Amino acid sequence: MLIWQGGPVTFGESPVRAARPDCPSLCLVCGLDYRSSAAEGWPWGPDGTLPGFHFCACCDVEFGYQDATLDGCRTARRRWIEAGHQWSDPSARPAGWNAQTQLAAIPARAR
Repeated sequence: MLIWQGGPVTFGESPVRAARPDCPSLCLVCGLDYRSSAAEGWPWGPDGTLPGFHFCACCDVEFGYQDATLDGCRTARRRWIEAGHQWSDPSARPAGWNAQTQLAAIPARAR
């Protein structure tokens, strides 16, 4: 809460942090699993708590910045879907890739 000109101002609830100890190899924006990807580096490190600050080969989100909160993940996902599921690094796209199958891997808490 902030006091402004003698009156309290609230800004709502704090954003929910998007730490992912349950799925450290998964991009919570597009669902790309770095365990089975040609792309390098897990989004939030092996323990799911420290972001790598590199970009997802699929949706181009910067880990630790655009995906730092669950709302940020949802916003970035919506933009990526609206843009047509384009891969930022087409060479990392697996043969037979399916956007809906990949998106289904995202945990319910992050959808």
